[in-house]
Amino acid sequence: MARFKVSISAGAEADLLAIPFPMRRQLNQRILKLADEPRPADHETVGTAGDAAIVMHGYGLYYSVDDEASLVTVIAIVPEGRG
Repeated sequence: MARFKVSISAGAEADLLAIPFPMRRQLNQRILKLADEPRPADHETVGTAGDAAIVMHGYGLYYSVDDEASLVTVIAIVPEGRG
């Protein structure tokens, strides 16, 4: 599988920075892993436009995958139950 570029929206970056360390570091590492595997076994498909979500330690990581552009875009990181 080709390596994907990972982009993070300004809103998702603000979400990430609001999360306490070391949870922020663990989420950041998970985001970086999306470059090698944009649809890991624990992802859930959200909607119909290629959006996906991963729940990790009480946070929902929402992102989109563009296979043609080999691009993963992180859209939001929210406390579980608020996505």
